[in-house]
Amino acid sequence: MTNMPGRNDPCFCGSGKKYKQCCFPAVMPEEPQPVSLDLLLRQGQIHHQAGHFKDAADSYRAILARNPDHPDALHYLGVVASQTGQPELALRLMQRSSELQPHNVGYLCNLALVLQNRGQLSESIQTYQRAIAIDPQATAPLLGLGAASSRAGQTPEAMASLQRALVLQPDLPEAHFDLGNLLQSQDRLDEAIASYRQAVRCRPGYADALNNLGTILRSQGSLEEAIQCYREAVQARPNRPDPYFNLAIALQERRHCEDAAQACRAGLLVAPDSPELHFNLGNALYVLGDLDGAEAAFRRAIALRPGYAEAYGNLGTTLQEQGRMPQAAAAYEKAIALKPDYASAFSNLIYLHAFAWDIPPEEQLRIASKWECAALTPEQRAEARERQFPLVPRHHRRLRLGIVSAELGDHAVAEFLQPVLERLDRARFHLTLYPTIQRSGPRAEQFKALADQYTSLVPLADGQAAAQIRADQIDILLDTSGHTDRGRLGIFARRCAPVQCSWIGFWASTGLTEMDYVLAGSTLPQAFDAHFRETVWRLPFPANIYRGDPTLPPSQWRPADDGTVWLGSFNKYSKIREASIALWAHCLHRLPEAKLLFEDRTPFDLQLHPRIIVEFARQGIACDRLEFSPHNPGWRNHMQLYDRLDIAIDTLPFNSGTTAYDALWMGVPFVTKEGDWGGGQMGSLVLHAIGRPEWIARSPEEFTSIVTSLARDREHRREIRATQRARMASSLLCDAEPFARGLEDAFDAMFDRWAARQQE
Repeated sequence: MTNMPGRNDPCFCGSGKKYKQCCFPAVMPEEPQPVSLDLLLRQGQIHHQAGHFKDAADSYRAILARNPDHPDALHYLGVVASQTGQPELALRLMQRSSELQPHNVGYLCNLALVLQNRGQLSESIQTYQRAIAIDPQATAPLLGLGAASSRAGQTPEAMASLQRALVLQPDLPEAHFDLGNLLQSQDRLDEAIASYRQAVRCRPGYADALNNLGTILRSQGSLEEAIQCYREAVQARPNRPDPYFNLAIALQERRHCEDAAQACRAGLLVAPDSPELHFNLGNALYVLGDLDGAEAAFRRAIALRPGYAEAYGNLGTTLQEQGRMPQAAAAYEKAIALKPDYASAFSNLIYLHAFAWDIPPEEQLRIASKWECAALTPEQRAEARERQFPLVPRHHRRLRLGIVSAELGDHAVAEFLQPVLERLDRARFHLTLYPTIQRSGPRAEQFKALADQYTSLVPLADGQAAAQIRADQIDILLDTSGHTDRGRLGIFARRCAPVQCSWIGFWASTGLTEMDYVLAGSTLPQAFDAHFRETVWRLPFPANIYRGDPTLPPSQWRPADDGTVWLGSFNKYSKIREASIALWAHCLHRLPEAKLLFEDRTPFDLQLHPRIIVEFARQGIACDRLEFSPHNPGWRNHMQLYDRLDIAIDTLPFNSGTTAYDALWMGVPFVTKEGDWGGGQMGSLVLHAIGRPEWIARSPEEFTSIVTSLARDREHRREIRATQRARMASSLLCDAEPFARGLEDAFDAMFDRWAARQQE
């Protein structure tokens, strides 16, 4: 290529002129013309709408470099600043743009929103009001004013603003949605539902409205409709994790745990680092019996959010089911440290220590006594202590007995509660049942039929439930759940009745100042009273009544052909811990012909076998002497499994509950070691009641001796099988009529004691 001449050189065309005076202007390109400001603004908006905030900001800044007072560039750069976490810059830019165009309603609305997000609510409200004054027909500032007023606690003003927006535009979905949120915050749930439904009608597939609608419906127990709302929200916004999270909760409450786990996994494809979805996955896997998977999910949620108290709480429950009590206690304690008012985690910690009895009773009571400080504010506790009830003269009126229970249906506690309520003297007592969990089936319907009044507490918070019970003018309020699942001790802590009492479902102290009494059997040692904050009220007979099923066929037991003596425990595997295994292993060493049969009716059994096998191996017992029965669906199948047992052996330190009664009803000798606390006395209380004190051991050596003696006396065991059910059926343990009269007398005496104090 020929070199071009310099500017002062002769032009290459031969004209004799200098190059700059001849062809240079024609050869060199023209100076580039600057891009118009309108084009730069459009480019910035295109980048902005695409979410390319840096490119958008560059375009807006290019405009401002040429015109520092360009209102649109100032405003949109302020919007970018707000969206990228620069609130101070956003505020300065938007204030300047609004100064330049003071009548621009859109500018004012965005400025008001920035002020609202900064917590400058008064200035935000004033800015929205300026926008409304400029254009009274605009709905955007009315929506914004509604949101800012609501956040400022100005509910009537917020409501009026949203309703005015709907007058201007009745099909405005955002207004219906915001109004639904406002109504929901005021617990006007039916009106909130109507608003959310209207929002969805105006905008089918409105994911936020569907999500919130589903949440209210779920709280009201309309699970199927809630699930449908969540599914539609997922379909409308498949890239948002919230609907997956809520869908999983609703599915789990509907007992569709496989579907719940699948919803969580689908959500994790969208948001793999969502701690909430990992948490819910853990909940679903726990119910499905996958304890290892649940543990991994909870630990992942904690790794993503180290302060996730609820994940620590549910991790504790998982570890407890695995029998890893110290680790479970540590998880509960961490949850409480992160969230001091986490009452359910506190309950789980209290339950764990009462279950494991791994700390002295004085420490157990100290921890239990702190529960109400987590569940109630100091003001609420003071109000409970000062609450007064009018003394309504008896004049032969019926005492109003209320029972708050999570067990009014198919539950072990129901086996003890139902026979008593069936014999309750209705001339003396008016009965109100307050279920805390929605149960269905024939047994639940039988409980409902026993009540004069049946009021579900499921949809009510503790404060609301307490108000309901006080409105029902209950004289004596009975708790049957304690710190177990779905217990509602927060109701009792608020003091709902003149007399409050605990019975059946929890074997240790509730720790509540406002729980007046705990019912116990006549043989509970006086020394144990120090383990309870409540006053121990001893009944003149056993603390419980057992109604054995007379339709069960008599025992089909016969000695094993190969001479094996089958010892067994059908308790939860989490109950079978080091103390039990060491004691039982000693029996197996003394009885080479003996083997152990286990059954756990929970879904966790398979995963817990290795722990039990390893612990027995440490005691020198080979795994071929252990048999784990597969889960037998159906209660009758479970009961017939007792025909394989020669001797039922009790757990330590927490004794058998229903399994002890069931074993004895099926004719199986039952051997226990008496403990030094309430939960360690349950086995001996049963045996005293049926006249079998000879099966109660006071030491490990005596336990082994009793088991060995029974194992070696086949004919005695044959006689026991033939006679034990009749013996048990004729004992106080199975005679509900005098028990009901004694319980009624106890309630009368408790109320009369309270009434006498009111007249002092």
